[in-house]
Amino acid sequence: MNPTFSRPFGRIFVPFLLTIGAWVGPASAGGCPASSAMQDHPQGNYDFKTGSYEETGQNGYRNFHTCVLDYGKSDFRVIWYVPGMDGWLVPGKLWDYPRKRHDVVQQYADGCLSYSVDPPLKAQFSGTMGEKQLASNVLGSTG
Repeated sequence: MNPTFSRPFGRIFVPFLLTIGAWVGPASAGGCPASSAMQDHPQGNYDFKTGSYEETGQNGYRNFHTCVLDYGKSDFRVIWYVPGMDGWLVPGKLWDYPRKRHDVVQQYADGCLSYSVDPPLKAQFSGTMGEKQLASNVLGSTG
């Protein structure tokens, strides 16, 4: 038997969980054993690095990770449109964002990343062909 939620409950509860997930997610710390060197983004008050890595999962799945490390002195919001990170970082913390995909071949792509101030910048990540195409579309629309 699958649990179901009434529509009013789902409209309130699901956005609440998404908000909590975005708020709690970046608090996790740990390492980002990037398969390639992390990209450095010294941006004045917002100094951070980005990276990615992947792991072979089970049952034909692959786990793709993107990471952002805040090594500056300021908190900042990061929005990495593709692969879909959106949250706040505090100095000294690393956000490791996993995505599970089924039976895919790794692709490298430039993604559009915003961080508390404009303009957005490019940051490379590893993901799927679909994510690569979507990231290219987002970059194209930002000029």
